[in-house]
Amino acid sequence: MKPLTKILLTLGMSLLFIGCVMCGVAYIIGGMDLSKLDIDTAYKAQTYTLSSADIETIELDVDRHSILVKQSYLADSVTIDYYENEYDLFKAEEGKNTLSFTNTYYKNMLFRKFCMLFDKKNDTDRKITLTIPRNFSGTINIKSSKADVEVDGISSLETLNITLDDGDVFLKSVNCTNAIISLKSGELDVWGGIYENLDVTLANQAEYVPIDKVEGASPAPEATPSDEPELDATPEPEETPEVPADDEDPDATEEPADPDASEEPGDPDASPEPEETPLPTETPTPTRTPAPTKTPTVLAVTAKCTFSGVDCTNLKITVYNTNIEGSVSRGISYYNIETNNTESSNIKTTQNVNAVGKIVIEQNGGSTNIQFR
Repeated sequence: MKPLTKILLTLGMSLLFIGCVMCGVAYIIGGMDLSKLDIDTAYKAQTYTLSSADIETIELDVDRHSILVKQSYLADSVTIDYYENEYDLFKAEEGKNTLSFTNTYYKNMLFRKFCMLFDKKNDTDRKITLTIPRNFSGTINIKSSKADVEVDGISSLETLNITLDDGDVFLKSVNCTNAIISLKSGELDVWGGIYENLDVTLANQAEYVPIDKVEGASPAPEATPSDEPELDATPEPEETPEVPADDEDPDATEEPADPDASEEPGDPDASPEPEETPLPTETPTPTRTPAPTKTPTVLAVTAKCTFSGVDCTNLKITVYNTNIEGSVSRGISYYNIETNNTESSNIKTTQNVNAVGKIVIEQNGGSTNIQFR
C-alpha cells in the first residue's frame, strides 16, 4: 500500500472516530433521548404568484408540510403562501399549462432531511396554502411522504389526485368530477361536496392492543394454581395404570393363545386411552405464568374513513384495517352496491338495473356503516 494511501486512510478513520465520539456526546447531552436534539432554524414567509390564465394543472410535491387548498372569489391568479429556511427550500417551475412546486429536489436532499428531522421547534411553520381563483377548473395533484392535506370550498375541479405515504386528508365542500385519494397510513374525512367519481384507497396497518383491554378474561389464567395440585394428583393415577406387567403377560403368553394376544394388543390400545391422562401433565407446561411477563395482544382497527352527506355518483372504497362510517346523500334505490364485507356491514348487496350510480366497497379489516339519505 502506498504511503499516501495509508495517510488518507488513517486520516479518514480518525475523522470517522471523532464524528462517532461527537454523536455520542450529543446523545448523552440530550439525556439519551434523540427527540431532545433540536436544530433551531427560523422560517420566513414567502409568496409565489402566477396568472391562472394558461394554467391547467397544479402539482405540489412536498415533504413534511401541511397543505391547505382553498378558493378565493376575489383572486384572479394562483397564489402559494409558504415558509422556508436554509435547510428547507422550495422551487417553482412553470411548464406548458403546468405549475410545479416542490421541496423534494435532489440538491442537498440527505442533509435537508436530516435537519428537518431534528427541527422540532418550527414544526408549526411547515405549512403551505394554495389559493386558486374561482374560475380555475383544472387538475390539482398533491404528493407527499408525510403531510396533512385539507381541501376546502372548491366549486369546480376536473381532477383532484392526492397521494400520501403518511398523513390525513380532509375534503370539505369540494365539487369535483374525478377525485383519487390514496393513503398508505392515515384517515380520510369527506364532508359534503359533489363527486362524479370518487376513488379512495387506505392501506392502514392494524395496531396490537393488550387483550386485557379488550376482554376481561385475563384473570382467568390465575386459576392455574388450582391446576397445579391436580398435577400432583395426576402422577398417582399415572403409577396405577402401570401396564408393564400387562406387557410382560403377552411376552409370557407365548402359548397358542396368540389370537388372544392379538386381542390383547387391542386391550393395550384401549388402555393407553386412560394412559392419556398424563396429557394434563402437558397442559400445565404452557402455564399462564408467562402471562404477567408478556401481555397477550390482539389486532384492533383504529383508522377511519368518514363520509358526511357526500353526493357521489360512483364511489369506490378500498381499505385495509379501516372502519367506514358516514352517509351518502342519494337514496339506496339509485345505487348498484357491491361489497365483500357482508358480515360486518349494514349494506345489503342489491342489483338495480336502473341504478344511477355504483358503490363498490373492498374491505379487509374493519366494519362498514353507511347510511343513505
